[in-house]
Parts: sequence; structure tokens; C-alpha cells
Amino acid sequence: MEQDELRSLVRDLKSIRQAVDEAGIKQLAPGAMLSRSRLHFAIHLTAAVLVLLLILADCFLRIGPTQFLIQTHFHFPLRFSAIGIIGLLLIFLCGVLYAALAVMAKREGEALEDYLARNLPYLMTIPFLSDLSVKFAAVSLLILAGRPDWVAPMFLIFIGDYLLQGRFFVLPLRLAWILGAASLIVGVLQCLLWYGTLLLPFGVFVSLSFLSLLHLGDLRSKNESQA
Repeated sequence: MEQDELRSLVRDLKSIRQAVDEAGIKQLAPGAMLSRSRLHFAIHLTAAVLVLLLILADCFLRIGPTQFLIQTHFHFPLRFSAIGIIGLLLIFLCGVLYAALAVMAKREGEALEDYLARNLPYLMTIPFLSDLSVKFAAVSLLILAGRPDWVAPMFLIFIGDYLLQGRFFVLPLRLAWILGAASLIVGVLQCLLWYGTLLLPFGVFVSLSFLSLLHLGDLRSKNESQA
């Protein structure tokens, strides 16, 4: 009986999610839909390129991101350096992101929050920054505790959380749930196996970003064919 209720709940959630998505698409004019698609495309492409640069740094630099994190286990002062670098990087990226979005909102004649609510609800300022702060605090505590090998699994868990919530990545609902559960499982396994390389979460993030780009392209072609 409980299994039947659970299946019914999952079906209801899927129906609600699809109805909301379809309603949002129908409310947008063709030009607005194209603008929104381009915005999502630009954000995912930029994120993928930035993380690809981190992958190249980890592969070819003598002391890449993974090696630097591992060194914090042996040198206590480096832990504060690592936390500071991550914090400054997040502040810089968020500043650039919201500055660019503010310019776009001004061109549309909208307040930033209204523009985000219409186009990028997962980037609403207070919820997004609050969520990012909690994740930054979790990573900082791991580094301070001398467990940098747990940072990479934590990143995978964050990715899985975003997939299950339907945030950032633009993927079909069922695929997002499957990949989200897989990301959580891989994160736990990476933690248990003491395999602390950042290449794994970085690679997963880039792969999901490109999958999102493909899905965005598919949605755009369908929208154009229906117009």
C-alpha cells in the first residue's frame, strides 16, 4: 500500500513539474522564449568553460587544485589560504554574474529580482546566495577539519542536490532524478574509497552542463517548429 502511494506521489510531482514548465513556456512570447533560451545557453556554456579550465589546471599544473587541497591536510596555515581563495573566487564569480544580469535586466526595463523570477528563478538573489553560503561553510569546515579528501565527494553531493531539486541544470525531469541519485551514490563511494581528486566532480559538472546545452538546443528547435 505504501509503495502504491509513493508511486502515486511521484507521478503527481512529475505532472505538477511538467504543468509548471509548460505553463511557463506558453506564457512567453516567441521572442522572449528565444531570449531566455540564449540566456540559459550562455550561463551553462560559461560555467562549462570555467570548470574545463580547472580540469586543465589539475591535469597539467605541478600543484593543481586537487594537489593544493591535499597539501592543506599537512600544512595547517594553508587551510585558511584555501578557504580564502575559494571564498574570493565565489565572490568574484557572483559579482560578475549579477552585474551582467543587472545590465540585461536594465535593458529589459525590469528590476533585477523581477528579471530573475521570470528567466532564472534558481538565481533569485537571497535564496541563491543563502544556499551558496551554506555550501561554502560545509566545504570550509571540511578543510579546517583536515579532510580535504572529502571536498570532492561533497561537490558531487551538491551536484546531486541541484539535480534532484531541478536547479541550474536544464534536463528532463526523470533524467535529472536518475543522474541526481547517481551523483549522490558516486559521491558517497568516492568518500568511502578515499579518492579525493577533484577531476571527478569537475568532469561530472562539465558533462551535465553539455547535456543541458543539448537539451536547450532540442527545446529551442521544438519551440521554433511550433511557432
